[in-house]
Amino acid sequence: MRQAIINQIELKGLKRKEVAQNITSESNLSSILEGRSEGNFQVVLDIVRKVLPEQEKALMSEYTSTLESPQQIKSATEYLSTNRMFGEFEEMTSRLSDNKNRSLNEWLKIIEYQMYCQRNSHLRKESSYLEQLCKFKANQNESKAMLHIMTAQHHQYKKEFNVAKTKFEVAMVYVDQLDESYLKKSLSARCLEHLCYLELKINSNVEKANELSDKLIECSLGTTFTGFAYYVKGLSNLFVSYDKSVKYFSQSSNLYKQGGYINFVKEVQKKVNLLNFIHNKTESPILDDGEPLRLFFEAKETDDKDLYYRSMIAFLKQGDSFLATLPQIELGKKGENHDLLNDLITINKSA
Repeated sequence: MRQAIINQIELKGLKRKEVAQNITSESNLSSILEGRSEGNFQVVLDIVRKVLPEQEKALMSEYTSTLESPQQIKSATEYLSTNRMFGEFEEMTSRLSDNKNRSLNEWLKIIEYQMYCQRNSHLRKESSYLEQLCKFKANQNESKAMLHIMTAQHHQYKKEFNVAKTKFEVAMVYVDQLDESYLKKSLSARCLEHLCYLELKINSNVEKANELSDKLIECSLGTTFTGFAYYVKGLSNLFVSYDKSVKYFSQSSNLYKQGGYINFVKEVQKKVNLLNFIHNKTESPILDDGEPLRLFFEAKETDDKDLYYRSMIAFLKQGDSFLATLPQIELGKKGENHDLLNDLITINKSA
């Protein structure tokens, strides 16, 4: 890894001072490249992204296999997890199976189970998933944060959105207590990814959703996190700005395409279809397979007030106060009581 970076620096005719700029000191860069220090994980990652971004995963895979510091190993396992580098993760945890560091062992047990559930996401819905989480001991803030994140994911899968949001917020309290590191940035991104969406979905809080999305983008964790942040920003502008919404959906889709996440690309396209319909850019939307939107489109075609109400109720049953705005707007145009419509959504938010 080090030699590859050195070769690229020489090939590009760069000075080490230029490479180190805005990342670390020139002396620390030299110490890392010359093997006198294993370096801070975030610093090494930033160097790789600056010099050889197209080889990031290969170089970071090589780097993680050499780490010995417990704190850097924690960051490394989190990196391998969020980047879905399953083989490298298994090799690393196998190598560390006999280590005697209590703090590291505590973290490894939790992150290994998280990685297992990442490959078997259906487990997060099961009650046995929560039972397993309760068995883990968490004395370190990063362990406490991850356990709250994993617990929140269970409640989100169960559509218990308010509980999930609270758990993610508690996780952020523990994350904020961590020293600056890749681990802190990554755990923060895990929370922000869900919180920005939940603020929009259950609270219809566009301003807060945008604020959290911007923070997620600033984390620069990778295509999936940043792509999702732009997706939420596209959604938040769904009703108020066609141009902004199109721009953010396009940025989201492009990032997902880069990462090869075709299902996410399709999901973004569904929302673009909805956007076009809302802003009268098309008369025949490609229908979403969700019941609330199907009812809404049917109500638009037939101008049926009862169907608008059924659509609104269907959205609210899914905990989606934001998209419930669609039928709410149309019912308002029909002279339905604005205060009563708002009360329906408010009751849903507090449920």
